[in-house]
Amino acid sequence: MFFINIKNIFAFFSVCNGYYMKKRIFPAVLITVTAVCGQLACNGTWQDDDAPVVSLSGTVVNAPPDYIEGLLCMVYGDTLIQNNGHIDSLLTLFKFVDDSLIVVDNFGSYGSGPSEMISPVATKTPAGHLIIMDVPTGTNIYDIPPGAEHNSGRWSRVSMDSVMMMPSKFVAVSDTVIMIAAAPFGRETSIFSLIDFRNGNWQPAEYWPEDGYNGPATPKSYMYSVNSNLCKGPAGRYFYASGCRRYAFIFRLEGNMVEDVNIIIDDNALYSASSNGMMSTIPNDGHRIKTTANSSHIYVLHQRKKEDGSISDNLVNTRGGNEIDVYDWDGNLQVRYILDHQGYFPYVNSVDKDLYVMGVNPDSGAYEWIHYRLE
Repeated sequence: MFFINIKNIFAFFSVCNGYYMKKRIFPAVLITVTAVCGQLACNGTWQDDDAPVVSLSGTVVNAPPDYIEGLLCMVYGDTLIQNNGHIDSLLTLFKFVDDSLIVVDNFGSYGSGPSEMISPVATKTPAGHLIIMDVPTGTNIYDIPPGAEHNSGRWSRVSMDSVMMMPSKFVAVSDTVIMIAAAPFGRETSIFSLIDFRNGNWQPAEYWPEDGYNGPATPKSYMYSVNSNLCKGPAGRYFYASGCRRYAFIFRLEGNMVEDVNIIIDDNALYSASSNGMMSTIPNDGHRIKTTANSSHIYVLHQRKKEDGSISDNLVNTRGGNEIDVYDWDGNLQVRYILDHQGYFPYVNSVDKDLYVMGVNPDSGAYEWIHYRLE
């Protein structure tokens, strides 16, 4: 076992390495070499096709002095929130305006006490409430009304059964119910769960992929939960992408049933339960995906490049990617963008005109956002 250096593998785990810098604390993540889900396989291949290919040149985004680097934990419309690891202001709410990053607010405290968080992920309800899940503290859900970010006395908190791992993103189905790609221990019958965050009640949103795996349920749930992404689209549609294998699909939710599944990416990777019976093991080929979406399109960043831009055959050597496939919400591939910078995390604004990709400056080693104009 070993500790992961986030500078080398920032793109592959939405977690932070253990280090202290001024008042910033990040939880250490201990990962086994053979069981880490970030190791990807592809028994099939990522096929090129007839989609138009467009090359884009980007501009480095200007960030203000008070901006602290961190990990994205929410994208909602044109608002982003990241976990910057700072004790006294754990979360940074920001937005982009052309080539500039604007810090809107800093709030939240690091810790395991009331109104504190360790590794939060978040979304917003249609009514504008900020919903934060924090798994390491026992799966707490915070309901924060609009304008109450600095008034924890107005927050509501529900503690629930713990889940093994937490997805990178989840969505609000309504003003009272969220959907996540995770399940409580011992109740893994679907990769999705619906949670009423007023009382913490769970129920599965029925979908269990037919992927050739015949082992115990917990490693399969782990495979589809860790670092996964859920996005809400138009006309009752949702988009899911695995964080452990190249697997993504569009679907509708009817009650607690997943319907009209349209798989747009499937690498047919064969995985198995790890020796501890909790996690899953999957062969390593160095290619995975990170995704984002708005009401118009789905963006899939292929992370498969080494630092020198060549194709990686091993996750340890993968430093990001510069190929982004864009799909409509019917699952049709519209265009493939080739970027002039490699990146880890894509984000596109609600008007579908500006693409931002987070990466690392090759000279300084500092994290930076690159802005690409799409029209």
